[in-house]
Amino acid sequence: MKKIAISFTGLYRPNIQIPPMKSIELMKKKFGADLYFHTWYGREHEVPEVYRTQIGKFFPSKEPKMDYHPVFDPEPTTNPKHHWYRRTRFDGRKTINGNKQIISYAQLFEMIPKKYDIYIKTRWDTAINPKFNFEQFYPLLEEGPVGFMTRAEGPNAHDYTLTKHRVVPKTKSETENNDWHDMLSDTIVMHKEKHFDPKLVMKLHREKQLLSSEWGWWQVMSKPFGGDGHTCIYGGCHIIR
Repeated sequence: MKKIAISFTGLYRPNIQIPPMKSIELMKKKFGADLYFHTWYGREHEVPEVYRTQIGKFFPSKEPKMDYHPVFDPEPTTNPKHHWYRRTRFDGRKTINGNKQIISYAQLFEMIPKKYDIYIKTRWDTAINPKFNFEQFYPLLEEGPVGFMTRAEGPNAHDYTLTKHRVVPKTKSETENNDWHDMLSDTIVMHKEKHFDPKLVMKLHREKQLLSSEWGWWQVMSKPFGGDGHTCIYGGCHIIR
């Protein structure tokens, strides 16, 4: 049996469609995992006492101040969607904090014992399909991280409550997709210890080069190993609004 650690980061928001407590219990049961939790100093009171002192381990840390924009300022990827965001300066006020999720995971990861076969990064507001077969992707983790996501609408829409999935084609063609090339789906990311270096994350942040969101996860977990070893999956999980 695989030894697995699941990390929950971000802001704890209780008033969403599927309460975090339900999602956390489903994930713990699904993966048989140890649990680790994180939020920023000053927001600890928002996290229920059970996660701070009873279930799993809780490690808050200092929230970084952003003096650069993680979409517009670092060296660009070749991902077409990234180029569109940079060209249009789209949603800049919202995306200014887009790489804090990577920083928070780096800070938490340093506190997690390195005794696990698989590490899973997720968010407080993630819901999973407990019938989905995540285990089928474990063999791919030797090559690189595996990221999961679903879209609610558009040509790549996928219902996470279904047990089926779709693997995003590993192609650099702009006409086929922009959900794999130079990006890693990040609602859930499964990986081996060797594919995540928190010191690299902090180095890029100090140099104002840490990218936002899916591009940033690719930057720190796939790019150092050639950039093509990661896998992106439609299915299995969803961010609950």
